Amino acid sequence: MNAKIKYEFTAKMWQHSAPSGWHFVSLPAKISTEIRENLKWQEEGWGRLKADIRKIEKIATDKDIKTIVWI
Repeated sequence: MNAKIKYEFTAKMWQHSAPSGWHFVSLPAKISTEIRENLKWQEEGWGRLKADIRKIEKIATDKDIKTIVWI
């Protein structure tokens, strides 16, 4: 299935406290619940889904940023 679902929200990026920790953005609860309920069948293990990001922290790009969503 190649259909795309688009979510828009604003959130602050945060970094895990470990040295050189990964950066995260917490999804709003409503979006997180919807993703979990409707897309769980696409999970790749450990609650992970592929995602394409277009805009992060006011930095717009015309290129897809490949990342994952943890559900």
